[in-house]
Amino acid sequence: MLNEQDAVITNIVEMSKTLKLDLNENDFNELLPSHATELSNDDLLDLEAQSHAEDLLEEEREIEPLKEFDAKKWQNLLG
Repeated sequence: MLNEQDAVITNIVEMSKTLKLDLNENDFNELLPSHATELSNDDLLDLEAQSHAEDLLEEEREIEPLKEFDAKKWQNLLG
């Protein structure tokens, strides 16, 4: 009988076949143990730096560019 983890892996592999992805059980068996280990302080600092960099990029995308006005446009606006 399959344990819960094996059943989940089998289910994911079947879904990946449906999506025509080239994945097999070994791909997940290698991945899952790495998630069971605790992150080191360096790993956590790297993740925090990456998150901060992504936040800055998102903020840059949200800033609207300033409109440029030359003297003629100002003159037209002011009448």
